[in-house]
Amino acid sequence: MRQPEYLNKAIASKRAGLSVRRLLELASRGVIRKKLITDPKNGNRALAVFAASDIERLKHRERSSTELQISGPVRPIAALPHSDSASVISPTRPWLTVAEAGEYSGLPSSFITRLVEAGKLPGLDVGVRPGGRWRVAKRDLDALKGERQANK
Repeated sequence: MRQPEYLNKAIASKRAGLSVRRLLELASRGVIRKKLITDPKNGNRALAVFAASDIERLKHRERSSTELQISGPVRPIAALPHSDSASVISPTRPWLTVAEAGEYSGLPSSFITRLVEAGKLPGLDVGVRPGGRWRVAKRDLDALKGERQANK
């Protein structure tokens, strides 16, 4: 019986036309197969490799039903408003900058940043972007509001 062929991250990424990060995400969700091997040439360091058949399937866009399907236009995060002044927060936007989260919740922005960095409030790290590094979900702010009101 023939063993399946595996590709390293760089080759798999190039063949599938996806980033390495995206491949790792798909592997963590079970959409593609990944295994770790040790590389004796590199001090027995663990290397992630992907099943070649899964990469070919991705290459031909035969995506499984478990993968996220986006049904409408998507705005890049950098296009979100990044004014420090008061802004109108759209009810359809689920993620807010820290300044908008402060405005929405009535809490100081610095307090929200401390909560996110301490891991007490879930936040999305988007890197260095207009509007700051963190995005906070409205649902998490609503839950925080509920906890504050319950403690009064």
